Amino acid sequence: MALNTGEDAGVSSVSCTSTGCVAGGWYLAGARESGFLLTQHNWSWQKAAQVPGLSALKTGGTAQVNSVSCTQAGWCAAVGDYTVGPSGEQRMFVTSEP
Repeated sequence: MALNTGEDAGVSSVSCTSTGCVAGGWYLAGARESGFLLTQHNWSWQKAAQVPGLSALKTGGTAQVNSVSCTQAGWCAAVGDYTVGPSGEQRMFVTSEP
């Protein structure tokens, strides 16, 4: 699935270990922002992926990854925010691997 259908995106944060990096940010899906994560393995960037479960949370339509931190390969966390309902209330999320 193509993520950047709104033809605009941005990287908010990058964190690297000795074996690779993880980047996070936002992209437009139609007219709404959504969060993505992007990994680098063997010095090659992989395809960007939606943050798992985030589309079900962002009932207000927008979400983004604000910060990524990795302590070692395979041990990363990302934080961001999303909006809920028509009021546009903002909430935060945390996702991690493994």
